Amino acid sequence: MEANKNNSNNQFQKAGFKLIIIFLYFRYFVVAYQFRKTNLHSQLLKTKQTKKLILTMEERGNFEKLYEDAKDYLDSKIELSKLQAIDKGSELAGSATVGIILLVLFTMVFLFGSIALSFCLGEMSGSTYKGFLIVAIIYFIIGLIVYFARNAWIKTPITNLFIKKILKDDEDN
Repeated sequence: MEANKNNSNNQFQKAGFKLIIIFLYFRYFVVAYQFRKTNLHSQLLKTKQTKKLILTMEERGNFEKLYEDAKDYLDSKIELSKLQAIDKGSELAGSATVGIILLVLFTMVFLFGSIALSFCLGEMSGSTYKGFLIVAIIYFIIGLIVYFARNAWIKTPITNLFIKKILKDDEDN
């Protein structure tokens, strides 16, 4: 677990460092552009010291290549994040679909089983409505128990299940 945190922190530090470099290069190009638009630029070009400071075409090409590489890197990272989000979302949607189908099937089994139990209890008690009443009371008591234990029995396990599904790839790596 600690190794994952260190790895994650390393990745954030590397990404932050790359963003700082990109920002500095971008800032350099903005300042250079603004400088060239001023009259001072033409005056400074005449001096020997300034001629040494002006970038050669090869150096400009290196900066442009670095800028393009950084831009491609960021575009790739954004695309990767989108694909990972789509993967997680589709996995959760598939799991939810299977869960809903199973819920419908078990609900039908439960419904028909309840009707059968009601008729059986009604036959034993001598009156059909008494059988349905007994089953209704049983479900009411079960409903109260589930209501008071809903956080421990329903909310927490479902939340943990979703967290495990979302973080499954992180544990595999």
